[in-house]
Amino acid sequence: MVCGVAWMTGYDAWSQPRAVLAVAVTAAWGVRLTANWAKHFQGLDHEDWRYVDLRRKTGGAYLPASFGALHLFPFVLVTAGSYPLHEAIARGGAIGALEIAATLVGIGAVVLETVADRQLHAFRRTNRDPLAFLQSGLWAYSRHPNYCGEAMYWWSIALFGLAARPSAWMVLGAAGVTCMILFASIPMAEERALAKRPAFADYQRRVSRLVPWFSR
Repeated sequence: MVCGVAWMTGYDAWSQPRAVLAVAVTAAWGVRLTANWAKHFQGLDHEDWRYVDLRRKTGGAYLPASFGALHLFPFVLVTAGSYPLHEAIARGGAIGALEIAATLVGIGAVVLETVADRQLHAFRRTNRDPLAFLQSGLWAYSRHPNYCGEAMYWWSIALFGLAARPSAWMVLGAAGVTCMILFASIPMAEERALAKRPAFADYQRRVSRLVPWFSR
């Protein structure tokens, strides 16, 4: 979001409709992400389970593994995913069908992840059964609707980039984030869920992995 505003100012793009829409979507996403982090921040003593799990699996190689897998690789993906935003701002332009599609996908991403996160946190506040897991609301149609929203945001930015500069480079970041979600984030989360909650296996069989869809 900060980079978007800086680019808008540097390229004097505040009068460019495409650039304004792209930054507006990014700002909405950034505000949602920051608000969610601030609301649920657990203090500096809290350590995310992914770090704990990686330390257990890698032992003495934890520091380089953590740097590569949890810091450097996501940074590269975010940088690649943000490149289309730079192009949308730098090149400016009017609003067409692709920009409208990008905006709708971006709004959908913000709404989807906001609702999914609220449902998840509400469940965690009230649930008293250690074997239970959320299977209602959006979570009845997708095992990871929050991750779906994450992927949608990056595809929204890719579409803005494609509108400004039709090139395969514009989708590299979004494709990378989607692959990371499908082949790293989801498998890690579901391995943990299966170890703690055996009934999750049936949920896996019935409910779509990422994109919300009707249960089997």
